[in-house]
Amino acid sequence: MTDAYFLYTPSQIWLAAFMIADKPLAEFYLETKLGGPQEQQQGSPLYELRTKLLRTLTDCSNLLQAYKPLASDPDQKKNLRRIRKKLTHCQNPDKAGVAGQKRIPAAAAAAVAAAGDPATSESEMERLAKKRKLDGEPPKDIFGGELVTQRTKEAQQPQ
Repeated sequence: MTDAYFLYTPSQIWLAAFMIADKPLAEFYLETKLGGPQEQQQGSPLYELRTKLLRTLTDCSNLLQAYKPLASDPDQKKNLRRIRKKLTHCQNPDKAGVAGQKRIPAAAAAAVAAAGDPATSESEMERLAKKRKLDGEPPKDIFGGELVTQRTKEAQQPQ
């Protein structure tokens, strides 16, 4: 990537790329839009605009031509392959082979083993429900307790 996207507008980048691809056609296009250089005088606003635009387009086209793709540099390509391998391993540790299997926690392994036998998991759930009942936990009100306790105490006391 180049810094052209940060330094120039998309239309300037397009015109600079157009100048790189076909300079005579790009100059003809600019002449039709802004007028030719022979028609304009030194103090004219169109002349100043044209010179400023040509200078900007030339700078942008030089920046675009100086760009060297990463694929052409073998050292850079090797480094990118190494980074890609690390990224793939981080994104999919299970698919990384044996190293990914060693990192499975014991609780997850037990859950996987229990998921294989549905009867075991149901009986386990029933056992836990019975244990809660035997512990004698008072049933909780699903809507929460009373907000004003004073009124409820007065209502419960006979007068």
